[in-house]
Amino acid sequence: MDFSFTEEQKQIKALAKEFCQREADLKRFEEIAAKTFEARTVEALRAVFPYDLLEKLHQVGLRQLSIPQKYGGTAPETDVNVTLTMAAEEVGYWGGRIVDPLMIPWLFLRGIATNMYVTEEQRQWIFSKFIENPRLVIATSVGEPAGGTDIHLPYDEGGGSILKVTAYKDGNEWVINGDKTFCSNGGTADFIMLAARTDKKAPVSRAMTFFWVPTDAPGITLTPNRMLTLEFGGNCQTHYDNVRVPESNLIGEVNKGFSVIESFFEAHLPGVSGSVGSMQRIYEQMREYAKQRIGGGKPIIEHTSIASKLGEMAVNLEALRSLLYRGAWEIDQVERAGGRALGESNWFWFTAGYAFFKQVSWRFCELATDIYGGMSASVDLPLGDFLKHIFYIRAAGLTVDVELIRASRDYDTRYREG
Repeated sequence: MDFSFTEEQKQIKALAKEFCQREADLKRFEEIAAKTFEARTVEALRAVFPYDLLEKLHQVGLRQLSIPQKYGGTAPETDVNVTLTMAAEEVGYWGGRIVDPLMIPWLFLRGIATNMYVTEEQRQWIFSKFIENPRLVIATSVGEPAGGTDIHLPYDEGGGSILKVTAYKDGNEWVINGDKTFCSNGGTADFIMLAARTDKKAPVSRAMTFFWVPTDAPGITLTPNRMLTLEFGGNCQTHYDNVRVPESNLIGEVNKGFSVIESFFEAHLPGVSGSVGSMQRIYEQMREYAKQRIGGGKPIIEHTSIASKLGEMAVNLEALRSLLYRGAWEIDQVERAGGRALGESNWFWFTAGYAFFKQVSWRFCELATDIYGGMSASVDLPLGDFLKHIFYIRAAGLTVDVELIRASRDYDTRYREG
């Protein structure tokens, strides 16, 4: 296998590094995070959101990196998932929180670009808005008060009791009602990618439809969630009271929304690789600390107990990185072949990558605490913020157990198919 990047990928990697070195203002990011945490209204979230950073990311072409060039984006013609995985790791290493405003458009717009049920008109609808307005923010919302795992797994035996936000057709409009617990980027979004039930009785995998819902639509209420770790865009609860959207706001086909989730997940590996970049940066800083910190009359890195911990971290980082890039490469091969239909998607690479990341990153923080000792709790070190981020990620989306169940199921399918 060829593990080298193309010249185009090397240029994108260099661009990401140069941009982050120029624009990463850690003090400003900390101030934004503090104000975001204190925000109690959508208006307060919008007042502190770094729209200028979005505009700069757009100017250099990073914001639109997941959108095909024929729609005005900057995605390479091939190997997009490897490219995004590489770019996210570079941004995570050099730019820290700069990765936040990139992830949702990179992951979810990529899914829209590749899903076979999304029409050309639907792609043009959102891509043109995103390209023409560098300040446009999109959000996504699937999980509900009754839970999110049954929707994602999916638990089809639950019938109509799974996914309770509903949408029904009224003329040329869809009318949406119900509540969502989480909406990533909801506090600053112009449009929410919303999963709703469009068949009252069918299993969730055959009853779900996605819509673009404008956040200024009559009947929608957004309430900021207070999360342990912060999204620049704000995470919100959302309530829909007879919210109307036109037919043109459909994403894909009616009742084929689970296919859209499958496409989103297949595009999700950059969401992990951004954190891998942060882990690599912390590891390098910690290794230098271990060389300088004297304990027992010598640098602590010379003690086998510390050296073995650093060695375990290095092995885990490389194993995780290899899994992510292999997964991105595999998914790129599927896209070359024309994608998959509903029910044919293979989540192994996504679920394996996320489950392993959650395990490795948790262990990473444990080992780092042992190496830094009492210093690990210092706000002057990046470990505390990273630990909160990892705690949040470990709880977000699917649990490790559910991801491993999916990985086992799809691993078997993968090798039965050859």
